[in-house]
Amino acid sequence: MNASAINNQQLSRGCQICQGGKWLCIFLTYDCDAKCSFCPAPFKQGDKTVSAFGCDLSTVSRHLDSSSFEGISFSGGECFLVFDRMVEWLSYLKRRFPHFYFWAYTNGIALDEDQMVMLARKGLNEIRFNIAATKYDSTLILDKIKAAARIFDVVAVEIPSIPDDYPKLEPVLNILDDINVRYLNLHEYILVSQDPGQIAASGTFVMNKETEIHFDVDSLLNSKRIINYCRNRKLRLLINNCSLDRKEMQMLQRRLVMGQMLKERYDKVTVDGMLETVFVYPAKLSYSEAHDLLSANNVGGDYFVHPDTIDHDFVEQHRGTVAKIHFVPPMGIHDERKLCQIQLINS
Repeated sequence: MNASAINNQQLSRGCQICQGGKWLCIFLTYDCDAKCSFCPAPFKQGDKTVSAFGCDLSTVSRHLDSSSFEGISFSGGECFLVFDRMVEWLSYLKRRFPHFYFWAYTNGIALDEDQMVMLARKGLNEIRFNIAATKYDSTLILDKIKAAARIFDVVAVEIPSIPDDYPKLEPVLNILDDINVRYLNLHEYILVSQDPGQIAASGTFVMNKETEIHFDVDSLLNSKRIINYCRNRKLRLLINNCSLDRKEMQMLQRRLVMGQMLKERYDKVTVDGMLETVFVYPAKLSYSEAHDLLSANNVGGDYFVHPDTIDHDFVEQHRGTVAKIHFVPPMGIHDERKLCQIQLINS
């Protein structure tokens, strides 16, 4: 098959699970041995294991038991800097969830072939290399990727699509194809405060109804240029154009999954993955007063009722405040729901 942008059915199983919102990313450490200006990881946290389901194996496993998840990824920082920790977590979770799909992200600097062999035997299904971290054409890293292609069922290169880096990437695309890299995952180039790429023309994207992201407006055009080059050269690479729009589709699925998992008795999960509830308050509140009260997340559950239990007569007769509320679901067990929309229905 010649290189082209692919649909969900052609993605690696890891990407399919991600698109379905049914995977847990475990950041084994935030320490890293590369210094990528474009990296959004919070390095101030240092050597700390973090995930949406907690930071220890027993807590993570307990929440996975009650989830509909299908996969786990290991990331960082650089997870190969804590290789023993990765082996421990992979071995434990593979025993507990043998049907799960497991993959890892790396810049490739710290790993060696023996480590890859061990991880494959322990059940790691896929490995993804960020070659942008090593200026794309590092012979040492490309040799490791070639070895990985002999060891793992699936090997991918996953990079931000940085327009200024196209001349460095183009000749490497042929090498990736020659060494049997199966997937090339391209992300829109997200601009972070420490990145000199901030001088690029930037746009704004609101992710998951709440998070404002700045991105290079030429990044998608760069991805199309990469796709066209690979297609014209008849390369076999399967290219996942993982745009911000596609990531938002993934976040919709994530909201649906996490909403069902973490909803309260008074919540209804909408088709958009929001938590819908009705706020019933004894005093009459203006919109701004209701917004301030609800956004502070200090209103007890007794003031919320399930939408399906409220009828027109109740709304008409209630002398206080009745409002339909939409919250963004928590994205982790220690997160709070985020207020998204208020509709006063008896004002």
